[in-house]
Amino acid sequence: MRFSFFKQLDIMDCGPTCLRMVAQHYGKTFSTPKLRELSHITRECVFMIRLYKIHKCF
Repeated sequence: MRFSFFKQLDIMDCGPTCLRMVAQHYGKTFSTPKLRELSHITRECVFMIRLYKIHKCF
């Protein structure tokens, strides 16, 4: 099983970047900035529940 690789733009992009790689594997294309916007990243963190809700939208 092969996955596309996307480099994190910064340290806070781990969740959105991971979601982007999984989405790409399943034929969906999203930009990290768009996923970052949808996940409502703060300076402290991004909550896994937000990533889960984003994935359910698509």
